Amino acid sequence: MKELATWAFNFRYLPYAVALLGAGISVYTDIKWEKIKNCVTFPLILFGWLWPFLSGNWRFGIANVLFSCFIGLLSCLPGRIGEGDIKLIVGIAACLQPLLGFIFLAFFFVNLAVAAVFARLKVYGFKLKPAFAAMKREAMLELGGVRDAGAVVHGKRVKHVGAPIIFLALVFCLIRAVWEGFLT
Repeated sequence: MKELATWAFNFRYLPYAVALLGAGISVYTDIKWEKIKNCVTFPLILFGWLWPFLSGNWRFGIANVLFSCFIGLLSCLPGRIGEGDIKLIVGIAACLQPLLGFIFLAFFFVNLAVAAVFARLKVYGFKLKPAFAAMKREAMLELGGVRDAGAVVHGKRVKHVGAPIIFLALVFCLIRAVWEGFLT
């Protein structure tokens, strides 16, 4: 077991590389078929959950499993995130371990908000007043229980961009981690 822990420590950046690879593949499949494949997300989740156990830290592994599930639950709260996106978020959070997982989640929600505003501005030709008025109407319809308020207000569906937003959040998170000295 000691040899396995030493081997895992020598590959300590492997979870971050696996997270980037899984997110990159998901961006491709999401853009091409508008679907994030289970053959990418489930291995990502399993790898992230098993990695601490392989490196000999089973307590950290249990905390990582619970934490990544908590992040998945938090990402469900907005209600407009697809199942594939949520599984990708759980897999990335599992690979990033708890500390970077919170930073990743913060970057994800900021990127999500920026992308939502940008998509609405693009629909209205980057005219601020009608775009923000439409966003206000969409929010009111959603609070009233309308299932696809974006299609009602804007007249067309906004293209699905979940995996690219998740990928950008992951890249920003890793850049910040390197910048702050978390990954040395």
